Amino acid sequence: MLRVADKLYYLGATDEDVAEALDISRETVFQWADSNPKFSDTRKKKELPDDEVERAMHKRATGYEVNGVHVPANPISQIFWLKNRRPTRWKDKQEVEHSGSINQQTPEQIMETLVQQAAAMPTKAYQIRKWAKQLLERIPAVEGE
Repeated sequence: MLRVADKLYYLGATDEDVAEALDISRETVFQWADSNPKFSDTRKKKELPDDEVERAMHKRATGYEVNGVHVPANPISQIFWLKNRRPTRWKDKQEVEHSGSINQQTPEQIMETLVQQAAAMPTKAYQIRKWAKQLLERIPAVEGE
């Protein structure tokens, strides 16, 4: 069973995959890993394929050469890498914290804040401009303007 688990983990199997192949529960896999140092070492081999994929993803994100031929960087790999490695700057949903009540700010102050946020987060500039436009539509027109 140890040899089977060893091969499965080396090929990228999860604990669930190994449990199913050995016809045991996932909890048994954990118990074996806790009680048997050899099985625990074998279980750590599941990290090897993850490391390999990580290296491949980095190569695709930055570009590389094969037999003198340049393979350009892949933008999708770059996005995936950045969203996972720098989520505070690149995730799709940005958390924007504010203090105080929005009613305490003038529309001009709110617009200035949005402009600053758009400059600080270029990937979100389109969405921020959209919010600014919606805000302008909600502000009642001032007489004489």
